[in-house]
Amino acid sequence: MKNILSEEKSARFFKIFRITVLCAAVVTTVLRALSLFLFYDAEIGYYQHGSVIPTVFNVFMTVFALFTVVSCVLLGKNSPRPERYTLSSKCASVFAALAFAVVAISSATSWFLSSEYFLTDTSSPLTLIVTILTVVAPIVSCAYFVLYALGRLSPSFSLIGGIFALVYLVIILANSYFDIYVQMNAPEKLSSHLCCVCALLLILNEMRVMCGAEKKAFYLFSVSFSAIALNACALPTVIASFAGVFTDGVITPPDPSAYVFFALGIFSAVRLIMLEPKSEIEESQEIQEIEEKNDTSSEEKEQS
Repeated sequence: MKNILSEEKSARFFKIFRITVLCAAVVTTVLRALSLFLFYDAEIGYYQHGSVIPTVFNVFMTVFALFTVVSCVLLGKNSPRPERYTLSSKCASVFAALAFAVVAISSATSWFLSSEYFLTDTSSPLTLIVTILTVVAPIVSCAYFVLYALGRLSPSFSLIGGIFALVYLVIILANSYFDIYVQMNAPEKLSSHLCCVCALLLILNEMRVMCGAEKKAFYLFSVSFSAIALNACALPTVIASFAGVFTDGVITPPDPSAYVFFALGIFSAVRLIMLEPKSEIEESQEIQEIEEKNDTSSEEKEQS
């Protein structure tokens, strides 16, 4: 991608861009929370007709999405290179690990409660495979973020753990998309789809970073828009669920996937905050140091 801005201008522009994205995450989260608490009709699963705030939220999300795309194009190769680990991202990954652990426990509980049905229903092997994956994928994904928090996530396991995380997200997306009991344009269904897509892009780009094959501009877009969309969609959903907004005052816990989306939203925001623009010389030195560490670790493994 061709550099449109110089290094100096890119550094200044990125700082403005980062502040704008973080402010956008706060604004859109507040707007969606207000939309759910003030205008959501649980009986029909839509916002009340003529509601202004939900419309403003949709407009803001569209504007911020375009702003993120244009900004990443302008930065191009001058986008900051992400580090594999930072202390803050390690701490944020703990929340992601806990969220996937909650999902694994919830899926395993549902599996054991309905295992008799799935074990006897030989006519739908695909259902059985998907059900098993809904238990296994969150467990492996949890291990992925635990190793990340410990700073011991190898490139090989980042591929394995990342693929299982992607599989889990695809299953959630498919379950939501083919849910015939919820209209395709229902607000919660659309927000779930948006969260799945953003989470998929985030995990995919984190896998590339761990393998040393990151695309800087693409990575910047994924963490930036994920910081906006995941937080704006997941956090209000979690709060509204416990407040009984979706069930006419009856307090019900949200779908466990909402915890994952919110945790990944926090993780992406932290990753964005920790990005710092550097000169080409500094980046080449960092790449050389990483390659030397990889060579040293591979030699130690061969000797052992």
